[in-house]
Amino acid sequence: MILHVLSTLVFGTLLSGGDDTTSSWSASVSGSAVVIESEHVSQPKSPPRTAYAGSTASMPSVAEAPRGSVSALESVSVDELCRSYAFQHAGALPGALPNWQMSGPLAEYCMNRGSEPAAEPDAGEEEAEAAVPVVSAADVGFYVRDHAQTIIDGGVLTFQPASGEVLVNKDVYFASSARPYEAAVNVLGVSATLRFMPVGFQWWPGDGTSLSTVSPGGVWPDGDVRAIYRAPGVYRPGVRIGWRVEVRTDGSDWFTVPGLGYTATYGNELTAIEAEAILVPVP
Repeated sequence: MILHVLSTLVFGTLLSGGDDTTSSWSASVSGSAVVIESEHVSQPKSPPRTAYAGSTASMPSVAEAPRGSVSALESVSVDELCRSYAFQHAGALPGALPNWQMSGPLAEYCMNRGSEPAAEPDAGEEEAEAAVPVVSAADVGFYVRDHAQTIIDGGVLTFQPASGEVLVNKDVYFASSARPYEAAVNVLGVSATLRFMPVGFQWWPGDGTSLSTVSPGGVWPDGDVRAIYRAPGVYRPGVRIGWRVEVRTDGSDWFTVPGLGYTATYGNELTAIEAEAILVPVP
């Protein structure tokens, strides 16, 4: 008996990224061979972003928020800089410096006033403004590192197939749009230029596994960041990126901030499903 194989899934969907794929096909018998002719039609589709209801125990707890922007520095106050040094520099992050290792006008100002905002003077507002120290490249850099999630653009996490459905035991390709970039901003009256370089990526497919790379990944077939889901289910992938930060203010050399700043980005949910091949006798 001559058999032909009907697949319950169209493989074009697996390789077509975010497109919806429909197909029509026919089978014919020529001697001892079975000939299958197929046509595929792709319709562009942008999958909707859905709220996450699952668990991301392996991923840092980061609230859903817009991508980071250096514009957040334009509204930072000297009191916020002081609070950042007082509470952030406790060794929690690689390269973090304790408060007593600060130096320069900002360090003296912060240590004299404590970690809480100074009381508003009854008079002499102009004199009070003059007392605010001029921030250095290091001051800006440490603050950026400690608040990387809201200041550094962590990019977008995508995967293929992008239709939202993937096959168990088949490669899924991940990619981050994060790239090196520069940005200029004014911080407390000081013009600063910042350089951001992504130097490490830690990927969480959402199934409890993780992998680390220096590559931002890529698309099929050459992407070098891949994961395989072993069980059906709904997953939310994420990536944590370590950034090297460099800062230069007017008249200063480039200052490389010790340690790394980190951003965490989530992708859309995906559903891993099982596929089954069915053998059907040819009439």
